Amino acid sequence: MYQWDSCAMRIDDCVGNSNGQMVHGANAGDSCKDYSFDKGSNQLSAKCRDNNGQLQSTSINIWDYFKVGSDTGRDTALDGEAYDYRCAQ
Repeated sequence: MYQWDSCAMRIDDCVGNSNGQMVHGANAGDSCKDYSFDKGSNQLSAKCRDNNGQLQSTSINIWDYFKVGSDTGRDTALDGEAYDYRCAQ
């Protein structure tokens, strides 16, 4: 089993903001802040601005938004293969 503590992708690559809720998309960093991550539940929480400019609490399961696989296209990497990070949708 492999462990990793960081990746080459940013929140803005796969997460957007729709009326104060994190959604699939891009550029959440333009209107979201106060991010926190719970490794036990894989929950990313933040406060994002809604259409009226008010901050709303929102959270997502990070694995619904980011996919980690091997550079050969498999969902897991074998010895000697590099990891591939991409948006889940």
